[in-house]
Amino acid sequence: MKSLVILLLLCLCATAHAAKIYKWTDEAGNVHYSERPPAGKAQELRLPKSKPSTTSTPGERLQETNRLLQAIDKERKEKADKAAAAAKEKARREEQCRLAKRRAALYEMGGRIFDIDEKGERRYLSDAEIQQKLTAARKDVEKWCQ
Repeated sequence: MKSLVILLLLCLCATAHAAKIYKWTDEAGNVHYSERPPAGKAQELRLPKSKPSTTSTPGERLQETNRLLQAIDKERKEKADKAAAAAKEKARREEQCRLAKRRAALYEMGGRIFDIDEKGERRYLSDAEIQQKLTAARKDVEKWCQ
């Protein structure tokens, strides 16, 4: 019975060693690693053949593990920084879109529209000026609200 268990473990080790590793990113932007890829989206990772570590000391293996963990942490931090920058840019675009739509709505309403001049006094816009500003506001809506 004991030899059967050992034989089974040896077979499992041989198949596990020959397994391929796949990397893919899901719809939420999360990176996954697995032995089984999803339907056609995965990239097969080429891993270097591992050599028996008879010459390396436990300290050297620990240093290599720490370097690997630092590289993974760096990749995660860069990904988080990119996501934060993208979220900040999205929020900025949404705010600019909101402001552009508000300006366009103001000029589309018509009526008496004024600006404040350098003296702090009201200066009413002519119909041509209102039309110019409406055109510019619509261009801003197109630019920011994509």
